[in-house]
Amino acid sequence: MDYNFKRKSRNSAGVTLVEIVLAIAVLGIVMASAVRIFGISLDLKEAGERQGESIQTVRVLANRISSELRRATAIHHTGTGKLKFGMLSDQGQTSKVTYTLSDGVLLRTAAGNVTSVMARNITEFNTGGIKLWSRLGSEYEITNPEIGPGGMILKTPAFNSVMFGDGITVRVPDDIQVMFPADQILSHRKGTIEFWAKIEYSAIDISNLAAQTYMIDSAVGPSGEQIELFFQRNIRKLVFRINGSSLTNLEVTPTWDKGKVTHIAVVWDSTGRDIGQGQTMAVYINGDKASSTTAETTTWEPGRFSGYFSFGSYAGAPAKAYFDNVKVYDYCKTNFNDRFQEEGEGLVWFTISCSQVSADPGVVSNSSAVSITNSVRIF
Repeated sequence: MDYNFKRKSRNSAGVTLVEIVLAIAVLGIVMASAVRIFGISLDLKEAGERQGESIQTVRVLANRISSELRRATAIHHTGTGKLKFGMLSDQGQTSKVTYTLSDGVLLRTAAGNVTSVMARNITEFNTGGIKLWSRLGSEYEITNPEIGPGGMILKTPAFNSVMFGDGITVRVPDDIQVMFPADQILSHRKGTIEFWAKIEYSAIDISNLAAQTYMIDSAVGPSGEQIELFFQRNIRKLVFRINGSSLTNLEVTPTWDKGKVTHIAVVWDSTGRDIGQGQTMAVYINGDKASSTTAETTTWEPGRFSGYFSFGSYAGAPAKAYFDNVKVYDYCKTNFNDRFQEEGEGLVWFTISCSQVSADPGVVSNSSAVSITNSVRIF
């Protein structure tokens, strides 16, 4: 899948460089230090008895990838065993750089398809972070999002002013839907969806709607709908639901002003660690946690998020609302102070784990396992 990151305003086709603040954590507790390299801040913890040469090699490798990402013009692919991005060279030309893990060897392919061995004995190379960013301001911005796979629109769309310019209009009787491939951007383990919306309902209005009127809906998965955000008529509330063999519902009392632009975020975590206080689901309204639960999550099976998730209803009644600037993450975001910035903040992370590693294929360092996670923040 492609994750295109095009830094531009609505009225500009230009591309600017990604600004990065890097935080590196190496699992363990023995040593903690902070260094500054090429304007990148690194927080480092090292654990276990291992040779300094091996630690240094892993650090140099991580710093190299990170310094290249500072010059990234696009993130083309993240996932297990691969990281692909466009990079601006010293000569001002853009070229593609790909890191690939193959049979324990981390390879780097650059301009001219020149491939170099970066390290051996690599047991893990995973990448992820922000999975989708679409401004939702036009058909082009939906089918060609800033980051993530392209969406599709059912029926003729309408666009109206929301937060940062135009956003997609979803309403009855048009039944317009904006759909994105769920299996490419959502995980049953944890995640966040945030967006701006102009909601045309008060609590009293909800009592006059269909039984369930949807803001976010999803295609039917292994045992029912997967992720939903809808207005529930009989209780006059907004409901965030993750559906497994049993339902997990989180109810939200309306606190927004009818017709006023509102920021909404839904967060889920099957581990109960990242939201706080053992919570597994939370809804944030205008940056504040409006509702949360510690509901059990064993029914959130792998593969649950298949098919599509959509703004508007997949099979039921769509809410009358206007949506703008949606972002989806594969981690739990709980601070939304950046919501007033259209680009905002997002993490792109990569983890390298290894047993023995050396930048020189002919040299092997003896060491115990080392794992480094780099979190690259995009502003």
